[in-house]
Amino acid sequence: MKTLHTLRSLFFPNNCLMCGTLLANQEDCFCLHCAAKLPRTHFHRQPGNPAEQLFYGKCDIERAVSFCYFEKGSRFRKVIHQFKYNDSPRTAFRLGAFYAQELSRTHWQLPVDLIHPVPLHWSKQLKRGYNQSEWIARGLAKTWQKPLHTHITRKQLSTTSQTRKSLYDRYLNTQGSFRLCEPTLLTGKHILLVDDVLTSGSTLEACAHAIHQAAGVKISILTLGFAE
Repeated sequence: MKTLHTLRSLFFPNNCLMCGTLLANQEDCFCLHCAAKLPRTHFHRQPGNPAEQLFYGKCDIERAVSFCYFEKGSRFRKVIHQFKYNDSPRTAFRLGAFYAQELSRTHWQLPVDLIHPVPLHWSKQLKRGYNQSEWIARGLAKTWQKPLHTHITRKQLSTTSQTRKSLYDRYLNTQGSFRLCEPTLLTGKHILLVDDVLTSGSTLEACAHAIHQAAGVKISILTLGFAE
């Protein structure tokens, strides 16, 4: 088995996502040095954490968690940009699985029934070639053995980039941009809504409002990054 791992590493190097060094057998995504330096939020330990506070008075959610702080100039931020803009969906999958494993080791669990990634508008997905949030969700779903549904909602409006917008403009840019497609599938279910980075919460809020049109639905939110 060790020989197989060594041969695989020669042809398909499994490098640390932050520093690029070749990972040892027991390491996953990050070398031990980089893993220890990840800017973790530990929001799963904090009911009423800053991620959840973003939705207070705007949208009814059960819990919200984010893996790490999305800090300007940080190596973790560069990893997010790598899978989002540099054609690397496998990195998004690996990070989703990594975060799921970390949460499982802390015995923190949400009784969710299914996982749904925030969809991209078809034009943006065609241009990028994939939905990065879907690949994060795939990593979560595989690790937790939960159903993944990608077509519960559809992004019906092609919104402009949120990056340089004010909080209010982010809100205006996303309202009414999602449509619920499969309401009967969601009746009475707890949905885990997944995205890459949580900034103002406007996109997740708009998607959650569409999902709340289903009867008796509950929503929790998970992202890899949290931008303060």
